[in-house]
Amino acid sequence: MGWIGIVAGIFLGLANTTIILALEHTTVANALFTLSAYPLITAVLARIFLGEIISRATLIAIAIAMTGISIMVSDGLRTDSPVGILITLACALFFSLFVICLRYGEDRNMLPASAIGELIGIADRSGRSRL
Repeated sequence: MGWIGIVAGIFLGLANTTIILALEHTTVANALFTLSAYPLITAVLARIFLGEIISRATLIAIAIAMTGISIMVSDGLRTDSPVGILITLACALFFSLFVICLRYGEDRNMLPASAIGELIGIADRSGRSRL
């Protein structure tokens, strides 16, 4: 899988870790609404890193969807800590970067990247359980 698989595994491990942290700092609803932005983030990153074309209709849909997500999460920002939303956004970014790495390495077996990500998640959880 090469270096791109290792990087993908690291991003997946970071995503697994940050989702747990996000759920500790915000509501499940706010975390899931914010995470729903990850396909939109992935589309933009695919344009930047992979040169994929985003149609005008898709850009408009992304803008509308991001507005809707912002409206749904904004109510939670009044009651929750913004730290939880920021952690959830980081999680969405890590998931998106994981997908970008998978697309970049589509010519090889990227399954071990998932194993690397899960090992990172396990290491984090085992370290946190002792606290």
